[in-house]
Amino acid sequence: MVLDIRYLALPGTGEGVRFLSGKGSPMSNVFAAMNSRNFTIPVAGKRIFLAFAIACLAACGGGDEPANDDAGTSSGTGTELSSDEAATAAPTPSAPEPAAPEKLEPSVDVAATDASLEGLPQVKIATSYGDITVALFPEQSPVSVENFLTYARDRFYTRTIFHRVIPGFMIQGGGFSVYLEQRKTRDPIAYEGDNGLDNMRGTLAMARTRDPNSATAQWFINLEDNVFLNHGANGEGVPGYTVFGKVISGLNIVDAIALVDRDSAYSGDGRPLENVPVTPVLIEGVEIIKE
Repeated sequence: MVLDIRYLALPGTGEGVRFLSGKGSPMSNVFAAMNSRNFTIPVAGKRIFLAFAIACLAACGGGDEPANDDAGTSSGTGTELSSDEAATAAPTPSAPEPAAPEKLEPSVDVAATDASLEGLPQVKIATSYGDITVALFPEQSPVSVENFLTYARDRFYTRTIFHRVIPGFMIQGGGFSVYLEQRKTRDPIAYEGDNGLDNMRGTLAMARTRDPNSATAQWFINLEDNVFLNHGANGEGVPGYTVFGKVISGLNIVDAIALVDRDSAYSGDGRPLENVPVTPVLIEGVEIIKE
């Protein structure tokens, strides 16, 4: 009895590996033979061959585990705000660079002379659609603001993307490259969602997993008044999402991003993603205007 090994099932995975190899690979001659329709081995030797095959695969590739994902679940809607469970896609060398749309002139949403901005740190989020200026709230969200500013100082956000866009809900970014590879982050920060700030249109909030103390680098901008994301909205003491800033210029750019075409994709570690812009929406960088 013989075993056809042109397609080899990996134990415990429900998946298989097709043995194909490009020219110049050290194993190209062996794999070429394996791909032959008539290549067989005795069943008695399949365990030895399986170990050999897995060793070859391990030597040929692999990658670091993804960084902490940032987001959670928007209760009552079935929509996840998790970079963990809904935000990563398989890198491909031919992945497109973002098209350069004509940049929009930012709207002025809060006058620069508004007394409510006095003493607040401000940052400019430069995107491929235009600039979004944000005022931060260190008094109410000191940990989240300092965390965001630290990533900005480190240029962590440079050439990341808005990887998750849901019209009428939010746009999420700050964790993935244009190739949908997730960047390694610092340690998670403490939850501050009980700070009295609500998830209203134009506010920035930290994305996280279901664990309220899991936020790292990713954040989202609310497109509407998402009151169900507020602390206590789904029951007394039930965590929500920490608001730490507000768009004061460029809300029209946020709305334009919300209208892009979207599709499903896969993360760098193979996880399925939804609502990924077909053409990447680039975050060119985050500049600290005032601390």
